[in-house]
Amino acid sequence: MNSKKIVLAAFVVFLAATPAIAASPLEPASLSPALAQLRNKAKTGDYDAQRNLAFTYSTGGMDLNGKKYPVAGCAWYLALSQMNASKIHAGDAGNVKVYCNRLELDDLRSALVYSSELTGLAAKR
Repeated sequence: MNSKKIVLAAFVVFLAATPAIAASPLEPASLSPALAQLRNKAKTGDYDAQRNLAFTYSTGGMDLNGKKYPVAGCAWYLALSQMNASKIHAGDAGNVKVYCNRLELDDLRSALVYSSELTGLAAKR
């Protein structure tokens, strides 16, 4: 097998192993219809939906039955500050401080990476 085929095969394996943004392990594997609708609105850049989704993930509210997704919650709080810079206020900064400062360093790094993915997703729409 020549080197180009090896590189191509490695790239295909990498892509297959890379989770799609919709299937991020940081967020619930399945969502209730109401939570799925909220997430879809958040993905399009809706400020209120992003805040509500971040809060839901951070606190385990809505249809999550108390199960928290703190890294995803932090990521959405960080993403909304980038996607809706003209709308953010002191409460949003407070939410980042409260929910992101609770994370261990590796989880905070994951939230930063995921927030970048989220902002890229919204920019494509």
